[in-house]
Amino acid sequence: MWDTGLSWDSPLPDDLCNEWLKYRSKLEGLNKIRIDRWMGMIQRVQTTLHSFCDASSQAYAAVPYTKTVDVGDVAHISLLTARTKVAPLKGATIPRLELSAALLLAETIQNVRDSLGLMDAPYYLWSDSAIALCWLKKHPTTLKPFISNRVRRIQELTSPDRWYHVRSARNPADCSSRGITPEVLLVHPLWWHGPGVLGSAPSNQPEIPLSQTESDELLAERRSICQSMVLLAQPLNTGRPDGHIMLLTTRFSSIQRLLGTVAIMRRRRHLRQPVVSAQELDDALYTLIRQEQGEHFAADIRQLKSSSGLSSGTKILSLNPLLDENHILRVEGRIHKAELEHDQRFPIILPKSTPFVQPLIRHAHEASYMEERSSCYIPSVAGFGS
Repeated sequence: MWDTGLSWDSPLPDDLCNEWLKYRSKLEGLNKIRIDRWMGMIQRVQTTLHSFCDASSQAYAAVPYTKTVDVGDVAHISLLTARTKVAPLKGATIPRLELSAALLLAETIQNVRDSLGLMDAPYYLWSDSAIALCWLKKHPTTLKPFISNRVRRIQELTSPDRWYHVRSARNPADCSSRGITPEVLLVHPLWWHGPGVLGSAPSNQPEIPLSQTESDELLAERRSICQSMVLLAQPLNTGRPDGHIMLLTTRFSSIQRLLGTVAIMRRRRHLRQPVVSAQELDDALYTLIRQEQGEHFAADIRQLKSSSGLSSGTKILSLNPLLDENHILRVEGRIHKAELEHDQRFPIILPKSTPFVQPLIRHAHEASYMEERSSCYIPSVAGFGS
């Protein structure tokens, strides 16, 4: 009705009126639905959470279930809750809606775990969208803003290792995103008891192949880092009143002012726009980090790019370093599979006591930003690192 542009007091056209009357006549079937309130969660009973998400052009949905196994090894599966949101009328592709469904599921399962005191219970998250699962494995800074913002939030709430692929025919959230009548819902085993995947813990799954359309969408949502690479090749300098050239990082004692300046320097347009976005600040930070690493760990980066392995004499060999998609040097330690944010599981490696690193450390300590304190590893600096 909204799509037709009718005002609130306009009479409905015959086709919409008949559709509404048909829909309303089926609502009485909802009175026949009975839902068990007991979910089998008692002491000495193992409880796991299995949650599903799905999207269509009409709506996107999140549906979590509990699975309890008693001392007699008898499993009890219960529909816990369900959330559905209407899809936007314009501007939303199916992959974007699938990612929005994943965010809805991440927020829902976080609320469920907190409300029921199940923060330590194992949980598994399922989607039938291969492209959405592919996005969740990437660092947010490699993606365009719409995708990046949602991936960042999902990774804050859940671990990428908890996401699994399920076939559409076995996804109960499909019922909610596409809609079913009360008569069908009443006797729908997939909706009330979930799919067969709940019978056992999921094992490691192979990579899900993408269709050509999905591959094109994946490429279209990837952010270009060419501009950052140009800035990396050319040191960021500034001029003093006496005409001498100095590194930009030596001019600022405040990391916020330094990042804001670099963010504006990276712009190709809107140079006079005073507001700097969070994404621009992230890009500026990674630009400066690449410059620092390129200056102090150039040989290590060359060896990693050539896949020849690090020499035994390098100072960062014990950190088991890797280069990520942003060409950032990171630690690949024993916590890389932990349920933490990406930057916490793979801390960035930085040199110590440089004009850029010192204000970064000071800012982290003064502001007590735990995410920044745990997202960098600085050799030989006690109290700041992984």
